[in-house]
Amino acid sequence: MLSIRRTISIVACATAILTSVGVGLVFNLNAKSISVKTTLQSLKSEAEVISEYFLERHNSISKNVTFLAKTKIAQHLLDAQNSPSQGQPQTGGAVLDQAHWRDDTADLFRTMIEVSPEYTQVRLIGTRNGGREMVRVDRTSDGEIKRIPDVELQDKSAEEYYLQISDYDWSGLDPKKSKVLFSRVTFNRENGVKSYPLSYVVRAMHPVFDEADSLMGFVVINIDYDKLLKSAFGGVHRAANVAVLNDQGDYIVLMAEGYVSELQIAGEYTEHPAPLLKALLETKIEHGAMRQDEEISYFNRIAISPAQPDRWINIAMVQPMSAVTDLAKGVGRQVLLSVGLITLAAALMLVVALSALMRPMKLLREQVLRAYENGGRLHFPTHWKNEVGQLARAFQGTIDRHLRTETELNLILDNIGEGIVSIEETGEISSFNAACETIFGYEAREVIGQKINILMPPNHAANHDRYLFNYARSGERRIKWEGRIEIGRRKGGTDFPMELTVTEISLGGKRRFIGILRDVSNRLDRTRVG
Repeated sequence: MLSIRRTISIVACATAILTSVGVGLVFNLNAKSISVKTTLQSLKSEAEVISEYFLERHNSISKNVTFLAKTKIAQHLLDAQNSPSQGQPQTGGAVLDQAHWRDDTADLFRTMIEVSPEYTQVRLIGTRNGGREMVRVDRTSDGEIKRIPDVELQDKSAEEYYLQISDYDWSGLDPKKSKVLFSRVTFNRENGVKSYPLSYVVRAMHPVFDEADSLMGFVVINIDYDKLLKSAFGGVHRAANVAVLNDQGDYIVLMAEGYVSELQIAGEYTEHPAPLLKALLETKIEHGAMRQDEEISYFNRIAISPAQPDRWINIAMVQPMSAVTDLAKGVGRQVLLSVGLITLAAALMLVVALSALMRPMKLLREQVLRAYENGGRLHFPTHWKNEVGQLARAFQGTIDRHLRTETELNLILDNIGEGIVSIEETGEISSFNAACETIFGYEAREVIGQKINILMPPNHAANHDRYLFNYARSGERRIKWEGRIEIGRRKGGTDFPMELTVTEISLGGKRRFIGILRDVSNRLDRTRVG
């Protein structure tokens, strides 16, 4: 009678041989169909990844222009410029205030351009002053960033993008949705005419309202569209060509070999779109596969702004059918040869390894499953004298030490008087002890993974991401990290003073910040009473 071990070996080898031969024959007969499906699946994965990458770039632009438009400096400047007293003699103090606000706004615009290579202009434009620029900072063709003198500021009331934002029905927009509008892609224009060297730009705009929700002006960022596309996809691995198309009919193709086609603007094509690109421009479907002539594609459509539901961008991964056919032929020939070699090697390895590994691995598996199902302690076969026994002893000791350390650490953190919170370098909360739950009123599960900003008043929260970004870039601490008094915000929305000490550590090559804090409301109250 054959032993169970030998029986399993024979059955497993026979099954592997028959299965491999059968799979090889079927694959060879259906190589082209399988190659098409495999290619489409690969294109779909790449399209989804690149779509998310590009969407992140668009969201970053939206956040930047929103941040600039919501600064108090820009609002004060527009309010002063558009006030009923405009045109009347102003006091020296008012003039100095406006000059100071202009300088601060220009500095903020300059910083935004410095950290965003694709930004070419940042401007503040009024709507009650006839559409005239109020503050403008440019990136010149040689890379210099400079503020445009007031005497050179232009009237933009006749520009298409000015009319786009001034005619928009803001009252019909959901207050929770983004107020960012994107213009169509056009040539950059100065004083109403094309500027040289020629460059294509898209403009991101955010309105600025007065206290009565009436439009006072808007902040606009000019983005070099060609550079935006190249920077968005330049760092992403691509096995196929990428076609980027928008609802206006513009398109550009980034070849897998690294070549980038010339940006084609609707109405000014120097190269008319191929049949597949034309079909992608005309389709109403949001995502899916498409084949035209000798090309196959998978595309994914993304919306560019909640305020513009009819505006979109298609990210399409395109592969020549010849590449799919060649792949099928090559794979078909290799499969049969590979099947024979792999099956033979697998059979030999199986016979040799099954006997040695089956018993100890089975015992280890039983121990793990028993502990998992019953919640008991792991009991590995540490008495064995072979390598598996050594592994079991090392694993058992590691688990035991880990459990003890974890238990002790959790007890310390949960019973310590001070709140301890840790955040990632991007600002997300990674730990939140029991004292923090008491101080802020949140449970740990409510805040872990959220931005640390939720524990701050709005005026502090708005600047915290920028502070982390600046610190990551420069390494310069601009505020005191030890024992400073900050204002926290509880779950209910109440603010309170707290003493905060911040420590920076590195775990796994990543920066993390540990905050130790305590509520000092009572101490400050006693101080004031005293």
